[in-house]
Amino acid sequence: MTSREVSESVVTGRLLVLQSKRLMLASRERRLQMRKTDVMRDMVDRLREEIDRAQRAYRSALVRLGSPMMPDYWPATYSHLIERADDLSGRLRSAAADAPQTGRYEIAVEVELLDQLIGEWRDWLRTSIAEASA
Repeated sequence: MTSREVSESVVTGRLLVLQSKRLMLASRERRLQMRKTDVMRDMVDRLREEIDRAQRAYRSALVRLGSPMMPDYWPATYSHLIERADDLSGRLRSAAADAPQTGRYEIAVEVELLDQLIGEWRDWLRTSIAEASA
């Protein structure tokens, strides 16, 4: 097996885990509609958390190991970029509070520019997803 085939297998495996968890959630949500118990609600909530983790794992594998030729590569890459940029923006905002007055202005300008970029990336991602579903 070549390195490329291994990478594609890892990405595909992560996607299959994600899809399986989504199917399980749909089934559990139907059961929850019929039997609204605390146990069932807890199971659904836990599964949603697992899906979030599986989604991040899939996106991470796709960004690290995937190819730009894969259909989900660019949306995953932009999602990953947006996540990282949001984190950086939050850190910069926190750092601004402790910075000297002159540094605060510079940080505020950088945060504003970063937030503009994040907005543009989100717009691109929304457009790309809308076009893919059309």
